[in-house]
Amino acid sequence: MKFLVMYGITIFIIIPLCLLKDVSKLRIASLLGVITLVFLILMIVLQCPFYIQYYWNNVYNEYDDSTHLNIFNISSGFDTNLYFFQGTATLFYSYTCHLGAFPIFNSLKNNIMRRIHKVIIRTLFIDTVFFVTICIAGYLTWPINTPPLIIERDNIAGGMDVIMSIGRLALLIIIIMKLPSSYNAFRISFLEMVFGDSKVTNKR
Repeated sequence: MKFLVMYGITIFIIIPLCLLKDVSKLRIASLLGVITLVFLILMIVLQCPFYIQYYWNNVYNEYDDSTHLNIFNISSGFDTNLYFFQGTATLFYSYTCHLGAFPIFNSLKNNIMRRIHKVIIRTLFIDTVFFVTICIAGYLTWPINTPPLIIERDNIAGGMDVIMSIGRLALLIIIIMKLPSSYNAFRISFLEMVFGDSKVTNKR
């Protein structure tokens, strides 16, 4: 069933969006993406103290070393699951959106290199702050058996985490909408290299 959903979304949503000549209206997805990311950060940070208290009251066992928190132990990142490389892949994927900055360079007003350099550095810095905040707060939220994605964490109440479910759904929609935008950046760059201009026609 999972693969049917994935292929269905790809065939009926992502591919048609990628075939559009003008994807400028998808820029709303970027704004919604920032809003969703800020929402997830606030939720994780604000709920972090409750999860830490839950850890000390329900998970930590003085006589069980597997429940002890050791922030200096990085061995689990290089065990058979290789979490370090999974996390690294996720980190690099998070920054793929910046590939779209270069194709739109010519359309910027006052498009000097110093200005585009400042914009890219600023966005990279903001993204880094966002991801590091999620990383630290997420690990402190669930220090033992931390899930690969902190939004997949268990709910401390044992029931359904409605707020996190809303965040997961919003993030899923944003990722689906961002894929055509990322593809369009590649398409513009490819057309520029092959034909000398980035005009999208039916033939191309």
